[in-house]
Amino acid sequence: MNPGEDARLAAAMASGSHSAFDILYQHYEGHVSKIVHRILRVKCVDLTDHAKQVKQDVWIKLWQRADKYDKAKGEFVPWLNVLVKNLAIEHIRKCDTRTTSIENTEGTGILGSLPVESGEARLFNRILLGELWDRFDEQERTFATLYFIEGLNDREIARILDIQENLVRVRRYRLVHRLRKLAGLE
Repeated sequence: MNPGEDARLAAAMASGSHSAFDILYQHYEGHVSKIVHRILRVKCVDLTDHAKQVKQDVWIKLWQRADKYDKAKGEFVPWLNVLVKNLAIEHIRKCDTRTTSIENTEGTGILGSLPVESGEARLFNRILLGELWDRFDEQERTFATLYFIEGLNDREIARILDIQENLVRVRRYRLVHRLRKLAGLE
């Protein structure tokens, strides 16, 4: 599906079109599932049940928030990815059983292929485990999701947040500095 078709379907879904929802579901169900499994495997023992719940929440929220998508601020897929990742992270914070310790996650887990240093990877795994995440405001959570989880570059983040690239660099620097300070690395 192309970005224009995604935007058209999202707009139709925001107007209450069940058929638009069905088309988006059929096209992106596998994509959503892959992201959810990649994030949840960091923490949840019973991956199948947790993933099922998160995926269901994603599609409910997508239906409820379809009117929040603005094609002028970016393409549908990155918007969907942020929604999926935020819900998965929210679910992880509620998950009681940890399968991965902080000490064993440096440079591995979902951050293994992202463009971050191993110290930052270890630190962000701590966020995923809920140790620092609650200390951030919504703006910091959104930025952390786009940078650390999504792996977006400055230009992509600037386009999604509708801000200048220079401001993205400043926010990234401040966020990484704050993360390190909260984790006792500075």
